[in-house]
This record gives sequence, C-alpha cells and structure tokens, in this order.
Amino acid sequence: MRSTIPVAFLLSSCAALGALPACGSDAGDDTGDDAPLVTDGGRFTIDGCGFDVVTRLGAEAPAPGADVLGAAPDPFQLHLGFGGAPATSMAMVWRTDLDTTATTVRFGVGTALDQEATGVTYRYISGLGGAGDTIRIHEAHLCGLTPDTTYSYQVGGVGADGTERFSATHTFRTAPDRVASPDAEVVVAFVGDSRGGYDVWGNLTQAIAARSPDLIIFTGDAVTIGQSQEEWDDFFTQGEDLLASVPMVAAHGNHEVNAIEYYAQLAMPGDEEDYAFDFGPLHQTVLNDSPASSGDLAGKAKSFLDADLAAAADAPWKIVSQHRSLWSSGTRHGSDTTLRQEWGVVYDQYLVDVVVSGHDHIFERTKPIRGETIGATPADGTIYVVSGGAGADLYGTEPQAFTEYAESTHSYTIMSLRPGMLSSQSFRDDGSPLDEFQITKPQ
Repeated sequence: MRSTIPVAFLLSSCAALGALPACGSDAGDDTGDDAPLVTDGGRFTIDGCGFDVVTRLGAEAPAPGADVLGAAPDPFQLHLGFGGAPATSMAMVWRTDLDTTATTVRFGVGTALDQEATGVTYRYISGLGGAGDTIRIHEAHLCGLTPDTTYSYQVGGVGADGTERFSATHTFRTAPDRVASPDAEVVVAFVGDSRGGYDVWGNLTQAIAARSPDLIIFTGDAVTIGQSQEEWDDFFTQGEDLLASVPMVAAHGNHEVNAIEYYAQLAMPGDEEDYAFDFGPLHQTVLNDSPASSGDLAGKAKSFLDADLAAAADAPWKIVSQHRSLWSSGTRHGSDTTLRQEWGVVYDQYLVDVVVSGHDHIFERTKPIRGETIGATPADGTIYVVSGGAGADLYGTEPQAFTEYAESTHSYTIMSLRPGMLSSQSFRDDGSPLDEFQITKPQ
C-alpha cells in the first residue's frame, strides 16, 4: 500500500496581470473536455507546502485530478521545477490529451515507488489572442522530502476502471540543506536564448546532462514568440531527457512577452517573476526585466531585490540571473544602462558575486565591476556573465574595456559551488572549452 505525504501546488501569481475575478475561488473544478472553458485564472489552496496554486488570466483555475483517462493519456513533455524550498520539495509538470484529468505521481527514496500524491490539472488556450490550440497541463508538487536525497518517480494516472497510464521511471535529487550540510557542493548549469534553434538546444541539453548538474537556470527567450505553442513544444520535447531529471527555473525573457504559455508550463517559486531560493551554498535570485509594467523595474522588482539580498547577507555565494545584460559587448543590444542604474547599485551594495544574463546571443565574461570602476580581482566587484548561446542566431561582439573574454558562439556554463570556492567552466556547442574562472573567499 502506498502512503501519501503532504502535497501542494504552485502555478502563476494573479498579481502580475492584475486582479482576476476567479482568484481565491474554487472555480474550474469541472475540468472535463466538454466543460465550458473559463480562462479567468484562479486559486486552489491545499495544505502541506505553504503556497497556493494560482493561475493567470488565459488559463482555467487549477483543480484536483480525477480518475479519467482520455484517448491519449500518456504523459509527454515532462519537466521538473519547484515552488517551495528545493531541499524539501520538487514539482513535476507534464502534458496529456485534453480529456485526461488523472494527475498522479508515484515516488519513493532510491528506486522505490511506494508513495503517491495527487496533483492539479487545468487548461489554457494558446496562440495570439487565444486563437490557438487548447492545452492540458498537469502539475504536482511534493513537499516534506528529505534534503540531499535521490528519489525515483513516475507521473500519470489511473482511470475509473483501474486502467493505469504512467511515464517511464525517472529520478531527481533534492538540494542539500545548508545548515545540515555546510560543506556541500552543488553544480548549476546556466544557459539561455534557444529561440529558433531547438536542434542546438537539444544537443546542448545532452552535453549539460553529461556534466550532472543539480539545477538549471535558464536566462530567458526560450521561444521567439511567447504565444507560439509549437515553439514551446520544440523546446520541451528537445530538452525532456534532461528536464525530467534536473529541475529548471527561468528568468523571463522579452520574447516570452508575459504570455500564458510561459507561466502555465513552468513551475517556479513566488510570483514566478521575481523570486529567490537557497540551493546548498548558493543563494539564487531571479528577476523579470521585461515586466508587464515597466515601472516595476524601479518599483516592485527593485524593492524585492533589495529585501532579498539584505536577508541573504550570510549566504556563501550570491548569484542573480535575469535576461537583459547590464554589461555586454554584444553588437545587437549591448549594455542596458537603465538596469545598471536601477539594479547595479543594489548588486554593488550587497556584494553580489556573479550576475548571469542572456539577451545578446554571445558568451561574455566581464572583469569584476563595482559602480563604473573596473577591478582586477573578484574582491573588486561583481563578475557579469552573458550566457545567450542556447540556439538562437548568433550576434557579433565588440570587446570593451570591461570585457575579460567574449565570443560569438553557442554555449553553456557550469558552475560548481561550495563554501569558499566558486569554479565556472563554459563550453561551446561542439564540446570544446570556452572559458573558465574561479573565485575564492574566506568563509
């Protein structure tokens, strides 16, 4: 007999697109394909994890899964994320046909599958102006997990007649707890800007998988048009082998245009725009620099950033990820001086170690920078990395005085972090080494 642990669910925050009529209600419980499709968004609260399920305008309110299997119930485009602490939680997101509402995760420590949890499901209408296909999403969050532990899992469901349809068995590992394991090391992959180059993206995900990361930070622009479900299908299909075993969270890119497709298909903390979390020795902050309201850059986002970094003062390593680059020698966009004025001062104040962005389709690493002053050692400022080479057409580079190294190439970056040592290696899409650097500091 399978036991059940507390489960809760996280989708997107209503707040980012304004108050929604269904927020706080249980609207959307009837998720059958014949039910009217009401896409006002909504909220579903389940005890256990300390955060709610919230969907945005363009999607149904989330509802618990039911014992219904449609004609094509096999899960596909399975990928991991999280909405709570990554040391004790994990989220699974997958798709099926529209009629399937069975939403179950079987999981256990090691190779066991002796526990079970039920998720939520909902639909949204894709395309510009909601004129595209209707998409069924399933999402479940497991909470109360043991830190630094490998789990096996399957997703799928059981029909009313007892018929079962589940995915293949995959594994994931929870993050180490910083207090319990103060010397733990984590490996984080940084990559972004795959739009239009999904074959390259697929090859990069295989190369990234071979380096066994614990976490993936995507720096935005997964697709060219945020409302293009076909592009999202390419993105998730090409990356499924990696993303079904390693959680990925993302910084919103300008090409995502705050579309429902972005927020509906990714499970991320907080409001899924500006959020932060601890992952072993790493304190990772993620920001949306293309919000629906441009005033958020100097308002909501900056206030969040200031409070977050103030609270994380004792973290061994502080990394911020966003899409646009404060410092870039790329010939298409270059440095974003507005963000430098608004957010750069905060990075300087709280001694952020590294900022990783995209937007320019290049690789670049700057010299340490504080204010407008270029330093000689990491103690002199923040290092800015542009990792925008996940498949999109490449841009040129014109190295500046702040540039340590820049190249027009498809690439990804792997950072290993433990207290006292950050080691970064970047690789081209052909597997050759591109760049490396280390930062050491007393703890």
